[in-house]
Amino acid sequence: MTKHTMTNVQIDIDEASKKAKAQSYLTVMQAVPPDFPLQPIFSGHYHDTFEQVDGIWRFTIREISPDLIGDLSFHLRETL
Repeated sequence: MTKHTMTNVQIDIDEASKKAKAQSYLTVMQAVPPDFPLQPIFSGHYHDTFEQVDGIWRFTIREISPDLIGDLSFHLRETL
């Protein structure tokens, strides 16, 4: 019931070190009919670093910087 959208993705690759950095905008939309109409519930930035090992790129770090936080009441799981 959520949609995570990444936009304005910028990737800088250092071929010599087999490392890369990326940043992008993040927007999370959610709808839970009939009680929660479609709306943005979170926006911010991803700051990612990657490394290439045996020809395969993988995440080493993902940092999330929030800009705006909306109603997360339908998004978070209840603890048991």
